[in-house]
Amino acid sequence: MKTKSIGLGIIVASLSASAAAAEVSYANAFATFHNLDNGNADVDVEAYGGSIEFLAGNFTFSGEAGRLDVEDLSLDTLSLGGSYAFQNGVSVGLDYSEFDVEDFGDSDIVSLFTFYSFSEFALGLSVGEASDLGDTVYSVFGTWDVTENGRVGIDLVEIESETLVSLYADYDTNRYGLSADFLSVNDLDILAVSGEYQVFDKAYVTGGLAHVSLGDDLDSISIGAKYEFVPGASAEIAYSRLNADGADDIDVVTFGLQYEIGAKTSPRRTVTNIINHATGNIANLTNF
Repeated sequence: MKTKSIGLGIIVASLSASAAAAEVSYANAFATFHNLDNGNADVDVEAYGGSIEFLAGNFTFSGEAGRLDVEDLSLDTLSLGGSYAFQNGVSVGLDYSEFDVEDFGDSDIVSLFTFYSFSEFALGLSVGEASDLGDTVYSVFGTWDVTENGRVGIDLVEIESETLVSLYADYDTNRYGLSADFLSVNDLDILAVSGEYQVFDKAYVTGGLAHVSLGDDLDSISIGAKYEFVPGASAEIAYSRLNADGADDIDVVTFGLQYEIGAKTSPRRTVTNIINHATGNIANLTNF
């Protein structure tokens, strides 16, 4: 696709030109291993991924990649973006997101976006082209940096006459952290909250609650413990219980490793970012 090739070329060229002077504002890498058991059978799930955001003068660049393996099925996600901030608070940029399900093909979206930042607020919109859809993809988004460590935001995405609504909140300090998501599209609704609290030096208690509605309901509750070896590097073990209408309860045991520093500055989220953030709070199935 010509549009995609031009868009990716611009992103890659800009990344190459600015990498030497870049300042990393956020970086994250994780690997998680899950065992799901309903008493009759068990399934292993593995998730790997990482993301980065860096600043180079007035440019902001970001990237995110992830892989989810469930037995013989795998899902790969990718997101790349770049933007330029003018002195008047207006930023313009381009991003690319992709979903690739093994044996089912892939789907990608290339979008142009702009947003205006004022005080602790940002408002923006985007227009994009999807590889396998006949319609243009539109979105409107906004954020409010409530504190230095906390952000709330909204994304409205129009895809083939369906509107995806995403509300989220993130708050993180050295002592505790909280993440919440609400996502709704067509017949799917997701409401998820997760958090952590420091109980001893380098040791945290973690937990989460989630409700998923897609015809039938799925509820999850999680509790775990995390140990931080050095700032940003940690290991976590967690237990979750999934309860689905008309099905046996599923016990989930999770072990994960993560390295995370900094905080994202850009208010722009691709469709890949939105989905990964929301599903990551459901029994830790995609990330911590």
